[in-house]
Formats: sequence, C-alpha cells, structure tokens
Amino acid sequence: MFGKSNNAQVEHEKMIHALQSQHKIQEIVNNAKELTAEAIARYSGALPTIKESRTIETALGASATSQPCSSGSTTAQITPDEANEMHLEMMHSILAAANAECPNG
Repeated sequence: MFGKSNNAQVEHEKMIHALQSQHKIQEIVNNAKELTAEAIARYSGALPTIKESRTIETALGASATSQPCSSGSTTAQITPDEANEMHLEMMHSILAAANAECPNG
C-alpha cells in the first residue's frame, strides 16, 4: 500500500513540474510574440531578405558582445559550464512539457 501511495506522490510531483515547465515555456512564447509585434509595429520600410537579415543579426551580435549595453543595465558574464547547465535545464523543461502533452508518444 505504501508503494502505491509513493507512486501517486511521484506522479503528482511530475505533473506539477510538467505544468510549471509548460507555464514557463508559454511565458517565453508570449514574450517573444509581444516583442515581435512591437518590432513589426516600429519598423517601416521594405522588409530585408533573409541574407540581409542574417547580416544585420551578425553585425548586431558582434557589436553587442564588444560593447557594454548603453541602457545602464549590467549583465553578468557566464561561463561555458553555466551556459551548458542553463541549456540543459531549458531542454529538460521542454522535454517535460512535451511528455506531459503526449505521455504515450
């Protein structure tokens, strides 16, 4: 009987974690949608081609890493190990959410 109770608790914890992960993912998606809508609303003119867009992104990425942010906020540098850990946590969250949506697949 204790085993069944423990299994139920484990399943409950898994479900809670999956729901929390799904909520975090949805927040990220909603934020991305809002930022995209804002960017589209601010932009006027002809849309750049994919090649031009990538060139712009590369240039902006290079300038962002070589110069401090002008908004006054400071961001901490992270080590490759920290970045890998953050990536793994993100992937676990995504997989947990996917498993919660389709537990038999």
